[in-house]
Amino acid sequence: MKILAPDVEQAVAASEDIFGRDLFGDGLLKVFDLSDDPLVVALDEPWGSGKTVFARRLASRARDQKFKVVYFDAFKHDYDPDVFVSLASQIIEETGIRPKEKKELKAKAKDVAKIVGLVAIKGAIRGLTAGVVRASDFEDANEDVANEVGKEIEAELDKIIDSRLESAKTEQRAFEVFRQTLSTLMSTGDSDKPLIFIVDELDRCRPTYALSVLETIKHLFSVKNVHFLLVCQLDQLSAATRKMYGSEIDASLYLEKFVHFRVTFPQFEKREKDRLLKRFVLDVLKAMPDDDESGRLKDGFAEFISLVWERGEYSLRRIERLCTLFGLCLAFTNKKTIRHPALIHILCDLKLSSPMLFAKAKTGTLNYLDVKNFYRFSDDLDKRNNKLDWYSLNWRYFLSSTEELKGMDVSGFRDSSFYYNIEREDVVRFLANNIVERFAFPT
Repeated sequence: MKILAPDVEQAVAASEDIFGRDLFGDGLLKVFDLSDDPLVVALDEPWGSGKTVFARRLASRARDQKFKVVYFDAFKHDYDPDVFVSLASQIIEETGIRPKEKKELKAKAKDVAKIVGLVAIKGAIRGLTAGVVRASDFEDANEDVANEVGKEIEAELDKIIDSRLESAKTEQRAFEVFRQTLSTLMSTGDSDKPLIFIVDELDRCRPTYALSVLETIKHLFSVKNVHFLLVCQLDQLSAATRKMYGSEIDASLYLEKFVHFRVTFPQFEKREKDRLLKRFVLDVLKAMPDDDESGRLKDGFAEFISLVWERGEYSLRRIERLCTLFGLCLAFTNKKTIRHPALIHILCDLKLSSPMLFAKAKTGTLNYLDVKNFYRFSDDLDKRNNKLDWYSLNWRYFLSSTEELKGMDVSGFRDSSFYYNIEREDVVRFLANNIVERFAFPT
């Protein structure tokens, strides 16, 4: 029996693909396979939408289809100052190239790494020495001495420029040889399919690192037979760009230099998405504690999520947290415990969606209008077209005064609340404090 929602490893290994994303991934792989041009594609989805699970499953399916594959968690390498070495080493170690070819590619990568590293060191030295020598230091010097110093500096500068001109072609040649070797090796071996390099969690990285990854991919890895899939939220990369280069920069235009096109997960019509979300919730809940009522409470909670997800555009991760909270409620109760589904469902949701309203529920100060406005309950209680009306009737009964309930048939509610010997006005507060809040998530 599980209490927590399935982790990434379980989701990656799941046999069922509820949202049809494997088929979407197969379409991406076909695009990569058919393209003669090296592609950089961004999967642009928000946090909690299941990007990492998709990326890991895509990597597995790509290997099954004989692609060469690298899965790179950028956030785990965020500490590494040498982006080129990180990316190159993943290709060398994970693509299954033969020992001789691996040795060849490693040698070419070392040549490039030396140049990239030297540039980084020079940049660091410039940063450390910036401002140490100032023009004002010479203001009190003898004019002849100043002229002589100037001549020595000019002579040294000439030597540096000459050396740089001589080495420029050598450096460019090293880059070209590495790129050509990489392209050739990725088109040979047991399969002629290209390399799919999946970069995950890029939007969680430090801005300097994230942009360095993009720039390194463009300048050193953009070769035939190598494609990149950036799994990220482009808005976050845009924010990183503005942080690095100033708010005046057109971040979207800047990112266009690195990303050929963006893709998003398949979208569904509301009715279909409601159905899929209900299946998803039931799939998460099936390994959690039994509801002691032949699955009736789990079915009801899945139906509730399918009704309310659209209001807050709940991410899959958010829904999983709701399922965990509901699972804890099930573990802490049984059918002899007061646990009105209409109240428990909404209290679980309020705890995550509106902590302020949930705090009012705990103190007994929550009123029906608070809940009615938050969930947009219908004013016409005679309507039965809206499935949320059932929740509206329940919450109206437990949070309204006796005067406000005049004219409403409350016999069914009265029987259920009296059975547990709890006053009507105390039921919501009792459930909030003793069931839903029994286990608190860290804040």
